[in-house]
Amino acid sequence: MLRGIFRKRRHLLHLLFQTATECLRDAFRVRLGLPNGRIAAAAPVHTFGDYLVFHPHLHVFAADGLFDERGRFHSMPEESSMRR
Repeated sequence: MLRGIFRKRRHLLHLLFQTATECLRDAFRVRLGLPNGRIAAAAPVHTFGDYLVFHPHLHVFAADGLFDERGRFHSMPEESSMRR
Protein backbone atom coordinates (compact mmCIF):
# COMPACT_ATOMS: atom_id res chain seq x y z
CA MET A 1 0.00 0.00 0.00
CA LEU A 2 2.78 2.46 0.90
CA ARG A 3 4.70 1.75 -2.31
CA GLY A 4 1.90 3.25 -4.38
CA ILE A 5 1.77 6.35 -2.19
CA PHE A 6 5.55 6.86 -2.31
CA ARG A 7 5.65 6.20 -6.06
CA LYS A 8 3.17 9.00 -6.75
CA ARG A 9 4.32 11.36 -3.99
CA ARG A 10 8.09 11.04 -3.78
CA HIS A 11 8.33 14.22 -1.76
CA LEU A 12 6.97 12.17 1.16
CA LEU A 13 9.98 9.83 1.20
CA HIS A 14 11.63 12.01 3.84
CA LEU A 15 8.91 10.76 6.20
CA LEU A 16 10.26 7.22 5.79
CA PHE A 17 13.64 8.42 7.08
CA GLN A 18 12.08 10.53 9.81
CA THR A 19 9.87 7.72 11.09
CA ALA A 20 12.67 5.15 11.11
CA THR A 21 15.13 7.36 12.98
CA GLU A 22 12.49 8.56 15.45
CA CYS A 23 11.57 4.96 16.26
CA LEU A 24 15.22 4.12 16.93
CA ARG A 25 15.69 7.27 18.99
CA ASP A 26 12.60 6.58 21.09
CA ALA A 27 13.63 2.97 21.77
CA PHE A 28 17.13 4.14 22.77
CA ARG A 29 15.67 6.87 25.01
CA VAL A 30 13.61 4.33 26.92
CA ARG A 31 16.48 1.85 27.24
CA LEU A 32 18.99 4.50 28.38
CA GLY A 33 16.59 6.59 30.47
CA LEU A 34 17.44 9.74 28.50
CA PRO A 35 14.12 11.40 27.60
CA ASN A 36 15.88 14.17 25.66
CA GLY A 37 18.66 12.07 24.13
CA ARG A 38 19.69 12.82 20.54
CA ILE A 39 20.54 10.14 18.02
CA ALA A 40 23.34 10.22 15.45
CA ALA A 41 22.13 8.49 12.30
CA ALA A 42 22.31 8.58 8.55
CA ALA A 43 19.93 6.70 6.31
CA PRO A 44 19.99 7.02 2.54
CA VAL A 45 16.59 6.44 0.97
CA HIS A 46 16.73 3.88 -1.81
CA THR A 47 13.80 3.63 -4.20
CA PHE A 48 14.66 0.57 -6.25
CA GLY A 49 15.54 -3.00 -5.40
CA ASP A 50 16.55 -5.96 -7.52
CA TYR A 51 15.46 -5.91 -11.15
CA LEU A 52 14.72 -2.16 -10.90
CA VAL A 53 11.37 -2.72 -9.21
CA PHE A 54 10.18 0.31 -7.21
CA HIS A 55 10.94 -0.61 -3.61
CA PRO A 56 11.45 2.32 -1.20
CA HIS A 57 13.65 1.34 1.73
CA LEU A 58 16.44 2.60 3.98
CA HIS A 59 19.87 1.43 5.00
CA VAL A 60 20.29 2.98 8.46
CA PHE A 61 23.68 3.68 10.01
CA ALA A 62 23.26 4.71 13.65
CA ALA A 63 25.52 5.14 16.64
CA ASP A 64 24.84 2.60 19.38
CA GLY A 65 23.63 5.18 21.87
CA LEU A 66 22.49 8.75 22.40
CA PHE A 67 23.95 12.17 23.14
CA ASP A 68 22.68 14.02 26.20
CA GLU A 69 22.07 17.77 26.50
CA ARG A 70 25.76 18.38 27.27
CA GLY A 71 26.95 16.45 24.23
CA ARG A 72 28.15 13.42 26.19
CA PHE A 73 27.61 10.08 24.51
CA HIS A 74 25.80 7.27 26.34
CA SER A 75 26.29 3.80 24.84
CA MET A 76 23.59 1.20 24.82
CA PRO A 77 24.31 -1.53 27.37
CA GLU A 78 25.51 -4.87 26.06
CA GLU A 79 22.77 -7.42 25.81
CA SER A 80 23.33 -10.98 26.87
CA SER A 81 23.45 -13.33 23.91
CA MET A 82 22.11 -16.12 26.10
CA ARG A 83 18.38 -16.19 26.76
CA ARG A 84 16.89 -18.19 29.58
